[in-house]
Amino acid sequence: MNIILIPEAYLKNNNMYKLVIKSIFLILVINASSCKSQEKQEALKKPNIIWLMAEDMSVDLACYGMQAVKTPYLDKMASEGIRFDNAFVTNPICSPSRSAMMIGTHQVKTNTHNHRSNRDIPLNKQFTPFTQKLREVGYTAILGNHAVMNKGRKIDVNFKHDAIGEWDGETKFGLFDKYDNFEKTDEPFFAQIQLVATHRGGIGGMKFANNLNIQLTQMRSCYQSTIQMILQFD
Repeated sequence: MNIILIPEAYLKNNNMYKLVIKSIFLILVINASSCKSQEKQEALKKPNIIWLMAEDMSVDLACYGMQAVKTPYLDKMASEGIRFDNAFVTNPICSPSRSAMMIGTHQVKTNTHNHRSNRDIPLNKQFTPFTQKLREVGYTAILGNHAVMNKGRKIDVNFKHDAIGEWDGETKFGLFDKYDNFEKTDEPFFAQIQLVATHRGGIGGMKFANNLNIQLTQMRSCYQSTIQMILQFD
């Protein structure tokens, strides 16, 4: 609260009084504008983040030169944003790689290297999932979306965790705040959405051939539904 003191002599002089009132009004307007500008700058500092994850697809997208795959929405995002041409995961297997991404540290260092292991062992206290780091600075962490296949909720990391809930690394192991929907009231938010239509595990030979068209159709539907939802926040 700002307290403004006005000398009594000014109050007795009508012209001086008007000048003081106008000055106070101008100060209030400037302060209000400054607050709005600061709020806008704060919002710009914390953009909404949507992390789309697709398995077993390497760089099989049109924006990387695979013209047989039609992904117009992802191609548009690649052309208007940043496309990484020299990027790698830390492990060729699913869960160690996911563990490294979630913690931001190589899986060997965090005891999360073996595939689908240590699910009952808490992380060492020196490590914190990045979703918790985001929550600590005001983000809402959201898992999955109802518009994609299997609701996109896969986590698959090699340390003790719960999908939803608080995190302290000792008695609370929640990685996300909520499922599925991201809304204006959640901003700024981080949303992780798993697209499973590209997963090749357990599919081979004739089974793969018979299901290819179905898989591609589902994949296209997942992408389109997710991107349309993203555009609401554009």
